[in-house]
Amino acid sequence: DKDIRARAAKLGQAALSIWRRPDGGNDIVSLDDPTGRKPVKYWLFGNEYPVKKYWREVLIGVCEILVKLHGVNEFADMAGTVVGTSRQYVSRSEEGMFNPTPLAGTDLFVETNLGSKEILRIVRAILVACGHGEHEFEAYWV
Repeated sequence: DKDIRARAAKLGQAALSIWRRPDGGNDIVSLDDPTGRKPVKYWLFGNEYPVKKYWREVLIGVCEILVKLHGVNEFADMAGTVVGTSRQYVSRSEEGMFNPTPLAGTDLFVETNLGSKEILRIVRAILVACGHGEHEFEAYWV
């Protein structure tokens, strides 16, 4: 199952490198929109993680896993490069965040005042900033 998803992501990216989308985007289009839907689980690095109720749990959970993998300082440096037009998503300071949520066991905060699509985009951007592939993450919702 995990190998099939990874292969599908690779093949999708290969197809996009050959045939560009008319709108110029580089993302594989999903027919299923997470807006207004409830997340139930996500896969990261071949492991499945349940989600109780909210999209912010996905963002926080991925960040906590990456902190364990890279250490607090390295994660803060890498994830700190993922910024929006008006705010930072991972920071040691709450300043400029609308709903800062502390990451357990660290001095870091994560912005959680975000919609489902934005959370998925940020998770993928943080993974890439930390040197991982987007294909190593997949979320499921109902």
